[in-house]
Amino acid sequence: MTEFANKVDQIVQEATIEFLQTKNVDVLKNSNAGSIANLIKKDRTYVSRYFNERLKQHAFIKINTRPVLFLTASDFREYHLDSYEYNSVEELVETIDSRKEKVIIQSIIGHHDSMRVPIEQAKTSLAYPNNGLPMIIFGESGVGKSFFAKKYLNMQKLKIFQKMMLHLLL
Repeated sequence: MTEFANKVDQIVQEATIEFLQTKNVDVLKNSNAGSIANLIKKDRTYVSRYFNERLKQHAFIKINTRPVLFLTASDFREYHLDSYEYNSVEELVETIDSRKEKVIIQSIIGHHDSMRVPIEQAKTSLAYPNNGLPMIIFGESGVGKSFFAKKYLNMQKLKIFQKMMLHLLL
């Protein structure tokens, strides 16, 4: 990889990691071709061409805002994204959040059959205002009450996070 490519990749990766850690959209303001071109003293069209070539290789995620933003795709592998292009940061965040919820639910053994009703009840209780309704989980010893409660807590944290992100993005 050339020095140019290394610099661009490093700048974008730093912004991507900071965004994922802080959930602050403002850290992405320098993750576009124009800003990076100014930082490394190259032509904007040259940087843009590089981004578009690497996008075809699925190295970046493109957010079609003005200016167009780029994020490092490798930092999003755990979310198993279907697309490498999004219309807005909000769309990307919604996709990530829906993937997180899906992963949490699928990690519960029997999520297709025997646990379908309790999972739906948990999701419904989370939909109520003010961080959802309390739930009582009962059953015999060893049936997975604590495991289910931890997964429920993860879903609740995800819902709170989603509300915070919507508030920050609006």
